[in-house]
Amino acid sequence: MVRYLPAALAIGLIAGPAAAQQFSADLVNAGGEAGSGKIYVSDGRVRMETTAAPGRGTMVADTRANTAYVLMPAQKMYLDMSSNGHMAQVFTPIDPNNACPRLQELAQQGHPDAAQWTCKRVGSEAVNGRSTVKYQADTPQGEVYLAWIDAHLKFMVKTQDPSGKGMELRNIKEGAQPASLFEVPADYRKLDMSQMQQMMQRGGAKP
Repeated sequence: MVRYLPAALAIGLIAGPAAAQQFSADLVNAGGEAGSGKIYVSDGRVRMETTAAPGRGTMVADTRANTAYVLMPAQKMYLDMSSNGHMAQVFTPIDPNNACPRLQELAQQGHPDAAQWTCKRVGSEAVNGRSTVKYQADTPQGEVYLAWIDAHLKFMVKTQDPSGKGMELRNIKEGAQPASLFEVPADYRKLDMSQMQQMMQRGGAKP
């Protein structure tokens, strides 16, 4: 399973064959972690904004084009993260009725031994008033990861790791999202990774 990691601007919203619905939601950490943000979804395109430090920043991804960019509004710069193909793929829908194959595939990006995990559907459950399908993954060491997938949106709306930490999507509002949310502004300048490292070494902007 994949949990919300503010510093990496990554969240476990996972892939399947169907196109995503259009919606926005509050993105919050569960289990005592600090952090909050917003997420916007429009048929394979995602914008995620994290508002808490560390990890404050914005990512826009297009799963159809396999692109992902980190935006830095204060500097009017952006970093192309498309070479990390999984960063875009974690933002696509998942089949709530057959989630295990994809969940295990993506879990291996952060846990090389995830192929040895067992995954099962454990029932239906309401999360913040929405109908979800709950999945459980067990590791050979006895650890338990949980995921709740919205039955209508086909998106993961809650996760929980063995320590009880994870993420939730709250205040989900379905509806069309402005196309401009998912674009790199025309006046932004591209930043390469070496420049990013130099900026961070100088104590400058963080993505």
